[in-house]
Amino acid sequence: MLPHFDQIIPLSQRQASGGVVRFFRDVGIRYRFGGLVLSAIEAVFLKVALKASTPQATFVAWAVLYRIFRYLVPLELLGGALIVCLLVRLVPQKRVPVALAAALLLVIVTAKFPTWWRQKFDDHFLTVEMPAIKPDALVLLVTAEPMSYVLPSFPADARFAGLANNFNDPDRKNKLQQTIATLIRDHRGPLYALAVPPDRDEGAAALAAMGLARTSCALIRTNLRVSPLELCELRRR
Repeated sequence: MLPHFDQIIPLSQRQASGGVVRFFRDVGIRYRFGGLVLSAIEAVFLKVALKASTPQATFVAWAVLYRIFRYLVPLELLGGALIVCLLVRLVPQKRVPVALAAALLLVIVTAKFPTWWRQKFDDHFLTVEMPAIKPDALVLLVTAEPMSYVLPSFPADARFAGLANNFNDPDRKNKLQQTIATLIRDHRGPLYALAVPPDRDEGAAALAAMGLARTSCALIRTNLRVSPLELCELRRR
């Protein structure tokens, strides 16, 4: 007669394996673990490919995979020197000054200065126009877009929770989501949803999962490009 499973595997090991199984039941954790595995495979593949490739092929592969402009800043800084060297080599010596002057004029006329969404130097780096907020509010952030920069402008007694973002949502059965659900259930003050862009019913599914729905909405205006944000009061269904 074969021994029972409990007689073969010690209790401590069974408990440990059960904890691992419960750990991987969370959908978010499975996605992250899968991402780590894929990243490891990609790193090994790239290492092998780089050893067997030429510098030109390496650059092309990098440009296709990543296309991160800031890594090309050294080449951009050397662009002027490269243009001068190219003109000196291609243009007859007597015409080099004229060619350099023409190239300089062309660069000045056609140059664009990207802001990279950075703010201008001003008396106030960030200005926020807040609507009226009721006391003891619980504000739920229901989109993955950056919005925390307006939170310091809320009343001091306001509380905040990330209901739906790239780290958490009501479909994930973990301790963080359980804590947020308990916080919403036990809160006796007003509830708000903070989202961007406005008028798109962002996070409606997450709110519905918590038994909440939007009522009246107001705009939070800032001096940033991503403006305005939408602040909606919520009701329980």
